[in-house]
Amino acid sequence: MVPSDVGQMLLSEMSHRVANSLQIIASILLLKACSVQSEETRGHLEDAHLRVMSVAYLQQHLKATGMGEEISVGGYLG
Repeated sequence: MVPSDVGQMLLSEMSHRVANSLQIIASILLLKACSVQSEETRGHLEDAHLRVMSVAYLQQHLKATGMGEEISVGGYLG
């Protein structure tokens, strides 16, 4: 393998692991939100879930566009 191929493979693997980790975190937050009694706690967990999903969407967008482009993050900051 050429060094640039190895670097691209490592970048792809890292991106895949980040996406998986974000999905696991989002799933755990949602599971916990469904199991708590406190409405306030549920709201905080659901908010955290939405924030993690925003980061996951942003990561997916960066991967799809080549990660070298600038993107507007205003819509993700709500």
